[in-house]
Amino acid sequence: MPLRKLNDFIARLEGLILTVILVAMIVLAFTQVILRNFFNSGITWADPLVRHLVLWVGFIGASVATKEDSHLAIDLVSRFLPVSLKKPTAMFVHAASAVVCGFLAHASYKFVLGEREMGEMLMPGVPTWWAIAIIPVGFGLMSLRFAIRIYHDIQILLGNEPLPPEKEKVA
Repeated sequence: MPLRKLNDFIARLEGLILTVILVAMIVLAFTQVILRNFFNSGITWADPLVRHLVLWVGFIGASVATKEDSHLAIDLVSRFLPVSLKKPTAMFVHAASAVVCGFLAHASYKFVLGEREMGEMLMPGVPTWWAIAIIPVGFGLMSLRFAIRIYHDIQILLGNEPLPPEKEKVA
């Protein structure tokens, strides 16, 4: 149960962050259009910031999709498996996904450290590495979400948790 609360807390925090980022992106883009079209000027750092905010939306959205089990998946093989093998196969896929995301989190962390050493600035007072720090954080969150899913699957198999309601899959 504590994992579920942690997962739900992270999801609420992600929702709040996504809302703030989307509002900021809309305001910045709209401001740029007004400044360029009516005043022949603009904010020099706004376009790179919006591009980096898109990166944040992508990674936070991927984490939310992983929590909701709505992430991209190739489930062709599972369609032909007997029912008795579907849950163990899904657990294996989730475990492999957790490991891969963990490795990607580690590799992207090293990348961020390299960018930190370069010392480039995205905008006045904001180093570029702050903007790309979402990459290891996003992969780390996805790895955690896959691990939590495995834990819940094990609890269901042991009979410690009820089966979740089936959700409809869009064909």
